Amino acid sequence: MTLPKHVALICEAFTAVLAEDNHAEPNRGDLKTFQPFATSMPINAVFSLYGHLEGPVVVGLSLLAAKRLARDTAGITGVTFDRACTNAIAQWTQRFAMAAQNRLENNGIVCSVGSTSIIKGARTKVVTKAESGLLIPYQGNDLGLAEISLGLVKRLGQIAA
Repeated sequence: MTLPKHVALICEAFTAVLAEDNHAEPNRGDLKTFQPFATSMPINAVFSLYGHLEGPVVVGLSLLAAKRLARDTAGITGVTFDRACTNAIAQWTQRFAMAAQNRLENNGIVCSVGSTSIIKGARTKVVTKAESGLLIPYQGNDLGLAEISLGLVKRLGQIAA
């Protein structure tokens, strides 16, 4: 399936930031739409885009994936998912958000990035103007399960499909 341009750029940013931490490129699963827009994994990092695209981007992580990202981002090797792990995931997500913003803007889609929030637990509703969300699942041998959920809307007349 061919991804819409803005979705492909966000996915490219995701895999590029994973590669910076020496993770092999994960396998992307089939895209799905879903309602209502909510978190889907045990650990979720949320940031919003503002501009030509508006709405939340959620990175959902299995506990294993979150711990591995915390280890690779900040050298954290703890057994529990504590404040240090939360901070490491927020730091990694900001890197992803900035990479996504740069890729979007380099392709004429102007936007800014809001701060990152960490939500623990699935099925927490996230506010969006989108009628439905787009879920992009990933599976990586050295990462574990991860998902990107997009609740983005295009501002009228700003960008092409």
